Amino acid sequence: LAQSIETTRHYLEQAQSTHNSGETHGRHLATLHALDHLARLVHRCSQTDLIERLQDERRLQRLSSVICQACEAWLGDPGTNAHADRFDRLHTLLSAQRQRYRITTIQKSAHRKIDADTALWRMDGIRWMHRVAYHLWRIIYYLDAATQSHTKPDTAPFAGPTPGEPK
Repeated sequence: LAQSIETTRHYLEQAQSTHNSGETHGRHLATLHALDHLARLVHRCSQTDLIERLQDERRLQRLSSVICQACEAWLGDPGTNAHADRFDRLHTLLSAQRQRYRITTIQKSAHRKIDADTALWRMDGIRWMHRVAYHLWRIIYYLDAATQSHTKPDTAPFAGPTPGEPK
């Protein structure tokens, strides 16, 4: 999969579009953005040890099932534009959950209810889910932008990572 993404990226880099080409340029840029997020998502999905451990803790398991359900809905009907909004809300939810979960996990570790290694992998787990939700949201957003005939993605605000956003 990573090789296919790299081949596609190389192909897209060979294609040329300029601001003067309007809609085509916007679609070209949106496709490049989607591909970049896809490459990052593939990297996240290769972290199988972390993914497997998500099932070891009830809250992480519930949150990961929410991501899976959203993915299943998108894959079941990928043409629906509402999916970008759904993944935006999911990313926002996970952002808030990440902060709360981090605090409670550190407190549990401080009170010796869990050991430090468990606390660290749990925090890695919630950060991982936040990043995955972010990349899914941006992939869907940019794919929608690339396929909308009336949209110029290059003039839409780029919602790239802000300080504290996942990579």
